[in-house]
Amino acid sequence: MNRLKNFIKKMFYKYDFVIKKLMMKVVYDVNKNILDISQKKVLISYLSEQFLFGLDQKSTHTNFLENSLLIQYYINKNYSIDIVDCTDKNFFPKSDYYDVIIGFGEPYRKAINVNEKAIKIIYLTESSPKFSFLAESNRVEYYKKRNKTNKKINLFRTGTHYKDQDLELSNYLILIGSEITLNTYLDNYNINKNKFQIINPTGLFNNKFNIENKKLSKNNNFLWFGSRGVIHKGLDILCDVFSQNSNMNLYAYGVNNNEYKYLTKSKNIYINSKINVLSDEFLSLIDNINYIILPSCSEGLSTAVITCMMHGIIPIVTRETGLILPENTGFYIDDLSITAVNVLINNISMINIDKIQIRRRNCYDFAHNNFNLTNYHNNITRILENIL
Repeated sequence: MNRLKNFIKKMFYKYDFVIKKLMMKVVYDVNKNILDISQKKVLISYLSEQFLFGLDQKSTHTNFLENSLLIQYYINKNYSIDIVDCTDKNFFPKSDYYDVIIGFGEPYRKAINVNEKAIKIIYLTESSPKFSFLAESNRVEYYKKRNKTNKKINLFRTGTHYKDQDLELSNYLILIGSEITLNTYLDNYNINKNKFQIINPTGLFNNKFNIENKKLSKNNNFLWFGSRGVIHKGLDILCDVFSQNSNMNLYAYGVNNNEYKYLTKSKNIYINSKINVLSDEFLSLIDNINYIILPSCSEGLSTAVITCMMHGIIPIVTRETGLILPENTGFYIDDLSITAVNVLINNISMINIDKIQIRRRNCYDFAHNNFNLTNYHNNITRILENIL
């Protein structure tokens, strides 16, 4: 039996390694015209997985759609395109080869250092590195203080994709975010504001959803919709709060298995891995939820919250999510103490059903009008046209 277990374990690691290597694969010469020796070349350091699995299989995040529109732009401009995953540490770019380099991560960093004449466009999807580092460090210290521990906790998100030198060497900065996000750069770096171009991201929308058919009920069900970095995104705080409120339920989706240890356990807290927004399971989930709650310490502009707003879910968020909420949509968390968050969610849970309905509809309209693919396509095209 042990031999069988060891064999399965060995094969898992073997093929898991192969899969990860494939996911780091660089896609070369997309749209290359072999008859045109003067054809310009662009490197996109962002995502390459859709070339391995197909775009329909990579519908768990809006970045795959936005990445595809970037690629489409350069195809339309008749560029020969190399596409590398932003996390690929094995990529070694050619020197003085590219006319344009766009993206982020280590491949971007390597490429801009050996292609001096290229137009360098960094694609920023987060708050500034300095801001994010301090914000996440403070959250880790807050966790340690509440849990009376001195154990080392690594920062899960900060410093992964962006470093100070990336900003300094880039000619242009495209920022996924808002004025809130922009200020995290202007307050921490000596960069001319005119070098930034702000653009809204997109949300994912399940076309089976109909706001008119959504059940309207006054319930105490709240959704945390995130990814790795539960302390960064405040789920640890919420678990502490909801463990004190047995009359409320917290449904958390997108939690990484190795981060469960940071979360307070309670019968009214349901911890889950990722869920596909385009699935019927997601529709069943949100049918009984009125609020998305995300007390993140640092984002560009949270597409998780935007996605939920597109389905008529009311946001309860920190301002650091990058969202500038219109009147009668959502709520801000301005005090992250357990007591203050407790008071806030209890007050929100008392809102009558008519006001819930108004906010739901306002959220739905605001998200669909401002964070759709058509708007993104028009804006990224305008920005890149002005650069080129």
